[in-house]
Amino acid sequence: MPWYSQFDDHGTVKGGNTSCNPMVKEMMRNAKTPATPGGKGATDNINIANTKDTRGRIEPNVTKAQEGLGYINSELESGRPVMVGVTWKTPHPGFNGGNADHYVVITGRSVSTDGTEYYTFHDPGAKSAAMGSDSRPENRFVVDKDTRMLFRPLKDEPLWSTDARYEVSQVRKNQEAQKK
Repeated sequence: MPWYSQFDDHGTVKGGNTSCNPMVKEMMRNAKTPATPGGKGATDNINIANTKDTRGRIEPNVTKAQEGLGYINSELESGRPVMVGVTWKTPHPGFNGGNADHYVVITGRSVSTDGTEYYTFHDPGAKSAAMGSDSRPENRFVVDKDTRMLFRPLKDEPLWSTDARYEVSQVRKNQEAQKK
């Protein structure tokens, strides 16, 4: 699966500070797995966040978190990446079609040497593949044992999103999955 920076033009997407959503969709299109359009109130979103605080922390709906995790696992087992919305810092409670501040694409699932299950992702919020691709060890989500929410356990007060704690707040279904 290709990785692209949201700060560079690629295909029909013009790069910029707010281009994460269209750039993830561009990555997905080029991987032959287009994401659904999504957006606020879209029925093809699995919205995991009940609420979000000013630090970007969500109160997850445990049922929706489990549904989202099941969907992600199913798609990955079928060889398809999944677009997800994450929170990390913004105080805006209803940004990007719900409680998402940023978008990334989950590309794989594995288990670390200590037995922790994790999910790799491409992050368009980086300016280099070394920081944004799924090969970067920090670009991993782990599963919260209580809520089943996916999160990246990094810094609470980062300067850049690529160094931030991300919490998956929204799962976007793939267009092919909608046809099933």
